[in-house]
Amino acid sequence: MQRIFTRLLVKYIRFNLFLIAFILLGGEANAQFPYGDTFRNATSPDLVFGGTNGSAFLTASATAVTAFGATGTAGTGQLFDADPADAGYLRLTRGSLNQNGFAYNNNRTFSTTDGLDIAFEYYTHTGSTAIPDIYGGDGITFFLFDATTPVFTPGFFGGSLGYAQNGGSGAGVPNGFLGIGLDEFGNFANPGASQRAGGPGKTPSAITIRGDGNGTGLQQGAFVGNTNYEFISTVNTVNLVPSFSLTSGVAAATRTTSPERPNGGFLTSDAGYRKVRVVIEPNGVGVYKLNVYISYNVLGGAGNYVADRHIVVDQAYTPNVIPGNVKYGFTAGTGTAYNVHEIRAITVVVPASSPKVPTALTVAKSGPENSNITFAQSDFYNSDFNLTKFTDPNGDALNKIQIKSLPNPLHGVLKLAPGGTVVNINEEISYANIPNLYFEPVNEYDGAASFTWNGADPGGLYAVADAAVNITLTPIPSITPANLSVCLGATQGSLVYTNMTDGANEYTIDFDAAAQAAGFLNVVYTALPASPITITVPGAATPTIYSATVTVRNTVAATTGTPTGFTVTVKPLAVAADIAVSAPAVCFGSSAVLTPSLAVANSITSPVYTWYANADKTGPITTGGAFTVAGNGVLTVTGLAAGPHTYYVAVSGTEKCENAGGTLQSVTVTVKPLAVAADIAVSAPAVC
Repeated sequence: MQRIFTRLLVKYIRFNLFLIAFILLGGEANAQFPYGDTFRNATSPDLVFGGTNGSAFLTASATAVTAFGATGTAGTGQLFDADPADAGYLRLTRGSLNQNGFAYNNNRTFSTTDGLDIAFEYYTHTGSTAIPDIYGGDGITFFLFDATTPVFTPGFFGGSLGYAQNGGSGAGVPNGFLGIGLDEFGNFANPGASQRAGGPGKTPSAITIRGDGNGTGLQQGAFVGNTNYEFISTVNTVNLVPSFSLTSGVAAATRTTSPERPNGGFLTSDAGYRKVRVVIEPNGVGVYKLNVYISYNVLGGAGNYVADRHIVVDQAYTPNVIPGNVKYGFTAGTGTAYNVHEIRAITVVVPASSPKVPTALTVAKSGPENSNITFAQSDFYNSDFNLTKFTDPNGDALNKIQIKSLPNPLHGVLKLAPGGTVVNINEEISYANIPNLYFEPVNEYDGAASFTWNGADPGGLYAVADAAVNITLTPIPSITPANLSVCLGATQGSLVYTNMTDGANEYTIDFDAAAQAAGFLNVVYTALPASPITITVPGAATPTIYSATVTVRNTVAATTGTPTGFTVTVKPLAVAADIAVSAPAVCFGSSAVLTPSLAVANSITSPVYTWYANADKTGPITTGGAFTVAGNGVLTVTGLAAGPHTYYVAVSGTEKCENAGGTLQSVTVTVKPLAVAADIAVSAPAVC
């Protein structure tokens, strides 16, 4: 707890000093940090590649794999197919005799003022294991050199691992500042026959460090002898307790183009996983303190775990020349012993002992109008330093954000789920709670909206300047469809729509699975007609309700609306049995009143009755002449001749369509003639 408090106190004090420096220097020094490159893709804007008997290359580059994946003499580890995007590596050598490769950063520089905290993953595999060189060879060097060096060349290979010199016959890295050797074969710690300055002798599987240097020979410029790329320290990892090998530790370990394959080397669960961390901290005027850590997988497979080992502890280093800024590079080589040497995921930050102020950057979000804009943690922070909007020179992660200004209320409001609580100005939102943050736009508003934010590291230190969150609400085309009904047997229906917006000019219709099973066919994008849209209905569709969505788009603005639902109701036809009507007998000269009704009360909502003279629905009867049809469907017929008269009635309503011809209910009116004198017999008696 005391250690954490001390760090936070120091960071707070340095924050105030940073404000002054930031204003005077424009933040230039801190702009160098943090830095990261995954080496997982086909290009790296910062790297320059080279080598002998091949070259270092990125394995996700098809061009580079074709050129260098199988080059070299006898050995293994040939690569014929490029790795997928975001799954590649920086390969320095394959398992080939007498091959070397190097890659150095030529675009970014890093200040030495506050030191450097560097981490990277590496994988060495598919090597020679003949006794006595059971760890293969030769090894990998990570190095730093003066950023002002006009022309870079690698150092001597072999035991010098591409960093140091080889006596008078081969120069080291020009203006080298520090070399960290992951020495498999062991000669980076071997002075040889006056080839290198100092060292205990051959030390296989060792972390060996050499200091600054330039050119050839054992003396650097006017400095004393044995100061050119001088030996600083070495640690043999197989002599540690517990011991481990710098190489994969897996017999015949290989990887394929699938990096997630077991023993692929770059998953922490892989048996060959290795990660190096080098911390270089100022420790007085002209003096640095060096610490080297290695994380490695133990066991591999089931029960595996990652061990973190502190290999080099507080090693003092006093360079002869301290450059103001450095660049980094990697070298690897093989000889009669060999390994495949690969690197991934370098990061360079300022050590925690020199706390720095983070920076908040602009966040951009977009989405369709009338839809909430949600936020993810990755909108503000990403462990990939090239993607994050919260950058901390110390490499610290985002701990929380603060809302420094709110959106214009005419545009929308910030809220937190669950419950839709309105966010207040200066409200702090934890990193874990960021996924609950959302912007709720005003209905039908499209255009720009914004608010400002700031971010804090785990110590609670916020960035000097707030940053914007810029939201673009895209206008989306839309229509409002009405549900439609068709009668059984119909082959077309009319989809009426209203409220067309934002230049909708094409539409598509998607029917659900039940509708498609009934024979409805989806409509691909086609020109949007004026309302209505004609819908094709399968003639065999059974009476029920079918569901679909219509989506419109604006092909000019390249915007697409959201799907809007509607239904197609296929209604059954009414039949004679649905209708009840009396068959009255009337006298000649009287009106016949025919009153239809539902055979079953309330079986059809809002029934409408239609009369016909014929069963096939020809001769529709409407008000006029001898006929009067009331609004409730009652038919009054006048002027009927004596005798029977048959009429036909159909019904329709909410649930059913009108009867088909031949299925109407019939009613026969019998008109009785009037009696005449001849119909009557009567006696005419004579009376007194």
